[in-house]
Amino acid sequence: MATDFSAYDDAIRNAFRELNATIAEARRELERFKERNKPTDEEISELHRLARSGELGEDMRELARLVDAGEDSWQAVFSGESPNRDLLHAHLDRMMAQNRDAVAEALADDPELEEARREVEGDGPGAPPAPPGARGQASSGPARPPRRDEPEDDDGIDDFDDYHPLR
Repeated sequence: MATDFSAYDDAIRNAFRELNATIAEARRELERFKERNKPTDEEISELHRLARSGELGEDMRELARLVDAGEDSWQAVFSGESPNRDLLHAHLDRMMAQNRDAVAEALADDPELEEARREVEGDGPGAPPAPPGARGQASSGPARPPRRDEPEDDDGIDDFDDYHPLR
């Protein structure tokens, strides 16, 4: 007698649809974020002026020199596509270190950030229930099923690790 797996196939197809929709929405949100946070021409000009003058440090002066020479662009640096992006990262690291207390205070006073932190840590209103073994709960077994390459999976039964319902 054959077992009917159509309900499982449907559930997997629905899960893939939901996953794809979530990924698509995340990509759209990322593009909106990039667009909202793109520096203006005026901001780039001011940054370039300060970098060229050395006010922002030698690494930023070097970036300005590379941009002036046509060997790089601020757009490539900001997008992370520049091979010289580490020069910007060093500047940002210095700024964070110099302003660490102010940043910590601003973040501590942000109620949306606090709510997001509680949800991530499992304390917020939209947080999923904690898995067994989390925060002092007794664990009822392994947190995940064994992988195919683990010794206990020698029963000869295909675990459908490479199963894709849309093929």
